[in-house]
Amino acid sequence: MPFTMHTFHNLSKTTQPVALYLNSDIAAFQIQERHINAIKNIFPTSVICFNKDEFLDLLPCVEIAITWSFEEQWYPLASKLHTILTPAAGRERIAEDSNNKVKVEHGTFHGVIMAESLLSMMLWHSRELNLSFSAQKQKKWLRNELSQSKRLGSQHHFILGYGAIGRICAKYLKTLGATITGVKRSCRDAKLDDDADQIIHPDELIAYLPQADTIISVLPSGTDTDNLLTSQHFSAMKNGTYFYNIGRGNCYDENDLCEALYNGPLVGAGLDVFNQEPLSSKSALWDHPNTIITPHSSAIHDEYLDLYIKELERRVYN
Repeated sequence: MPFTMHTFHNLSKTTQPVALYLNSDIAAFQIQERHINAIKNIFPTSVICFNKDEFLDLLPCVEIAITWSFEEQWYPLASKLHTILTPAAGRERIAEDSNNKVKVEHGTFHGVIMAESLLSMMLWHSRELNLSFSAQKQKKWLRNELSQSKRLGSQHHFILGYGAIGRICAKYLKTLGATITGVKRSCRDAKLDDDADQIIHPDELIAYLPQADTIISVLPSGTDTDNLLTSQHFSAMKNGTYFYNIGRGNCYDENDLCEALYNGPLVGAGLDVFNQEPLSSKSALWDHPNTIITPHSSAIHDEYLDLYIKELERRVYN
């Protein structure tokens, strides 16, 4: 549900404690003193919880919780709770309220970080940086070998999951001059979109795939995206296609992806997410010579929570 002051309580007017529980093992996601002070400016009644027990003890008193995760069995403890705010984009860590009394608002700021992560992988491939890196280690001056490098702006990129994050990725690529096809279930006229040259439904994807130079998945998790890409989809891609995934890993079978990478038509990939994480050390993906693997880190950035707090300020005060 999109955030509006019409669908949510007036968040800035709460007189009850706001439970702030943002512990994380990832340094970029760990709340710092500057974040606490900024949130207290937005919600003067906020109380920081340093562990789960403190958070659960506070739940009966709070109207708003700011947290990474929320379990289904916690809702009966939180009789006054009406809103959960979370920096996360993924839906899987906040359980649904079976009584539909508590609204959940996810962060929407991730696109600018994730688009840069995507571009870093795409430029590595298109500019043949693997060859330059290897030559540097060997102290070799290679130039002719880079003659087959390609410009991202001359290519046709398909973006699966053409939502908020997908559109920012499109905007970055369109700045370079690229052709963009957005893929989404709720289709709309591409003429109304600033960056997509066409928008198609997933059911049409196989017919259009031979046009693509790269396939970019920004698909969310969920049963409606399970195995959305099948072996038939990979077979429909033209030889030399690159595949990138910064969404979730449930949208295809890993064996189908490996088959397409090792035997064609895919020539390379950039993979940040996997169906099982961490990726098994036995996975054949590790050994593919033209595949970049990153540890679900496309949104990890030292400004992560700073960007989220700026978004909170806009939501509460605008």
